[in-house]
Order: sequence, then structure tokens, then C-alpha cells
Amino acid sequence: MKPILFITIALLITTSSYAQLEKGTWLVGGSSSFYSYNEIITTSENFIKYKEVDLDLSASLGYFPMDKLSIGLRPDMTWEKSHWTQASPGIGGGHGNNFRYKIGPFARYYFLSSERQFNLLSDICYQLGTNFVTGGDKGRYETLSVMSGMEVFFNSTAGVEILLGYAHNLVTIDNSPSAQTNNKNGFQISVGFQLHLIKD
Repeated sequence: MKPILFITIALLITTSSYAQLEKGTWLVGGSSSFYSYNEIITTSENFIKYKEVDLDLSASLGYFPMDKLSIGLRPDMTWEKSHWTQASPGIGGGHGNNFRYKIGPFARYYFLSSERQFNLLSDICYQLGTNFVTGGDKGRYETLSVMSGMEVFFNSTAGVEILLGYAHNLVTIDNSPSAQTNNKNGFQISVGFQLHLIKD
């Protein structure tokens, strides 16, 4: 059984199935991420304990103006469910739902030859959008992310990618008496599916 497994892996690696990374190729795809975290916000007057769950869906539409380099636009939607379990002084718990929409430019570069069945890449993206908060409050949503990782190709058109990187998020609530600004910085993992399409 082990020799068969070894031969199968070797064939997959050496198969001449490669991605289209040439000038004139279109890149169409998407990714999703899910994460949950706890947060404590403390001021001189009170503190609030939050538990949040986020679901993020992102799409990409890009074009290769030169070999291995793709640039384009990336729209994104985030749903955030929050629950505050404790606050002071004398404030009970509660919950909220936030919806965030943003769009912005991205650029990515593939480092290896297009004849490989996998490739290493880096991706940078800046997005600006709107934050809709339960109760009618609105604000700004801004993200800058830098990611690196690998895309593995099934054939010359389709590939799956796993990226790891750093993201800076700025979230504001502007039209409320208690205007807020929240900076969130940290590492993230993204799993996505990409199509590399070229016009004949």
C-alpha cells in the first residue's frame, strides 16, 4: 500500500498540470474565514466584556498585466454577532449584529514558475467600506492586509490557496452620541478557491 501511495504522490507532483499566470489571464475566485474571540474594553469609567463571532466572505476579480502579477478589486462582506456578558457600573448584558461591506484594490505576485503544480505567492489588499450596527448606527470600516502562502492547482485553470498573514482593521461608529473607534490588529488565515482564465 505504501508504494502505491508514494507513486501517486510522485505522479501528482510531476504531472504537467500548471496554472495560467501569463499576461492577459483573468483571476476569479473567493475565500472565507470564520473566527471567534473574546474582548475586554476598559475606560476610566467602566469596562465591557465581549464575545464575538465573525463570518467573512470575500471575492476577487483580477487581471495579469504582466506574467505572475495580478491586480484587481476585492469586495468583502462580514457578519459579526456580539454578546456582552458583563459591564459596569450596573449595566446588564446584551447582544448585537453588525454587517460590514467593503471593497478595494489588491495585488498579488506568484514567485515560482507557472509550470509547477503549486506556487508560492504574496497578496496585499486595502479595502474601505461601511459598518452597519444594530440600532441604526453607521460608521466606517477599513482594512489593510498582507498575506503569503501557497496555491495548489488541480489543472491549468483551478487552484486552492491557503494564506497566512497580518491584518489591520479600523472600525468606527460615527452617527451616535457615543462615537467609537476600534482598532483590531492580528494574524489571520484565509482559505480560497481561484480560477485562472485566459481568452483564446
